[in-house]
Amino acid sequence: MSADFSSTTLDKEGGPSIEARRTKRARWWPLVATVYGLSAFVLAQIVAAIVLVGVAFAKGLHAHSAQAWLESSVSAQFGYIVCAELLTIGAIWLALRSRKLSWQSIGLDTPKRRYAGYALAGFAVYFVSYLVIAGLIQAFVPSINLEQKQQIGFESAKTNMQLLFTFASLVLLPPLTEELLFRGFIYSALRQRLRFFYATIITSILFALGHLQFGSGAPLLWIAAIDTFILSIVLCFVREKSTSIWPAILIHAIKNALAFTLLFLIT
Repeated sequence: MSADFSSTTLDKEGGPSIEARRTKRARWWPLVATVYGLSAFVLAQIVAAIVLVGVAFAKGLHAHSAQAWLESSVSAQFGYIVCAELLTIGAIWLALRSRKLSWQSIGLDTPKRRYAGYALAGFAVYFVSYLVIAGLIQAFVPSINLEQKQQIGFESAKTNMQLLFTFASLVLLPPLTEELLFRGFIYSALRQRLRFFYATIITSILFALGHLQFGSGAPLLWIAAIDTFILSIVLCFVREKSTSIWPAILIHAIKNALAFTLLFLIT
């Protein structure tokens, strides 16, 4: 008989009771949810890439031509992002369903007008914080390249339809999916066992690591990691105060919309 369970936590057959098993599962849930969420995020991108390669081969393209198509076609890049985001959201849904939890349990509640105020204030805090920290980095750590560009694709987007696909791929889909995963699923799980500070730091580190451009062949994008770490700190704070992920989604979307405007509409 395990010493972890007293006589009051045993069922009729001498094993741990349902309540004891639930308690044990709850104890490990933050770690399991974090590993599961990150794995789902990575696997979704791998599966999406495989699907797009299959589409390229179905079009009669050979390996070299298929790679060129995936890198240059706006519709292919849009399809990849849609596929990856849907797979990620599906994985979150499966995890919630397995624990009989609702979307509201991770902050996806009914939108409220006050969330717009949280979003505007949060974006202002993020923007000022980033400018200050970027200035300090430039002054004291000049080895970090603040001008390095993130590889976001869609360089060939010119027509209105292509720009619409690009807008959806950068401004609408990533903020929704990434907030559901990081500030919704992972942060909520960590917050069950950890204080706000630790849950926020862990979530933000994981979010920043995801923007280093691992596997892209380019140098690690440290400035993007720093940027997204700062952003995540603000997003977690707003998530905590509002008890919803909608303000975080709005802040994330505003940030990406600003980048989209500068990259595709003004230049």
